[in-house]
Amino acid sequence: YKRQCPGFPEYDNKYSSKMESIGKHASSILSLIKKEYKGDWHKPVRGIIKLCEIYDKELVDKACYRALCYGIISYSKIKAILENGCYDLPIADFGGSYANIA
Repeated sequence: YKRQCPGFPEYDNKYSSKMESIGKHASSILSLIKKEYKGDWHKPVRGIIKLCEIYDKELVDKACYRALCYGIISYSKIKAILENGCYDLPIADFGGSYANIA
């Protein structure tokens, strides 16, 4: 039971592999969320993974790319990008603090 809790390698590896299966941008979002949210990173990551039940993995990864370009690592913002179909819009030349990662 305790191995399914945040902080255990099995738990971390499970979510890392799920995010990698979505795409490279989702994987980048995971590492940034882990840095930003420290011990509470699993909630936004689970939300992003759940988005794959509604949207195609490719679209979720595109939304993660767009979020990275604008310096966003919030689950709610990534969800809004998908809901509004903004994942295919052109990206402006300016970017957020994470823009150089994408």
